[in-house]
Amino acid sequence: NIALLIILVFLLLIFLPNTGEEISNKFMILYNAYDAYFYGETLDFAADSAAIRHQALSNVLPTLREINLFIGNGMFTTRADFPLLQVFTDLGFFAGFLNLFLMLIFPLILILRQNIKNKILINDFQKSQYFSILLYIYNLPNLFLHGTPYEYSMWLPILILYKFLPWRKKEHYV
Repeated sequence: NIALLIILVFLLLIFLPNTGEEISNKFMILYNAYDAYFYGETLDFAADSAAIRHQALSNVLPTLREINLFIGNGMFTTRADFPLLQVFTDLGFFAGFLNLFLMLIFPLILILRQNIKNKILINDFQKSQYFSILLYIYNLPNLFLHGTPYEYSMWLPILILYKFLPWRKKEHYV
């Protein structure tokens, strides 16, 4: 498999001479976006989105000491662009921990309780369970990297996961 991949890459580089340069450009865009997000340094317009996220996070972090523990600072007082942190700043620590539990901890517990390693999916419901796990894992980085926690796109994968995964172990009656 690896040999086939190497041959394919070699053929691409021979027949498409600009491929190496295009790949190099893509990696430069990723590198610039990384610098812009974590250090706030931007060299071009491709990294501006990451620089804006860095600035939003830099504005929110100093306000964490001033949050009202019970009611927060109010909806969208600041824009964190980090959904889990946004709930803490908007609604306070109680709602923040409740959201953290519902969006991250409980779904991961449900997934870890599933025995899906080397499992043969024999019916549509099992396929739905597996799909819901994959959909949640695919959307998991968004809990840390993008958006607000109030968007339906944040909750939809979690609700699908809650729908198809069993919440307790099935008891087998004899």
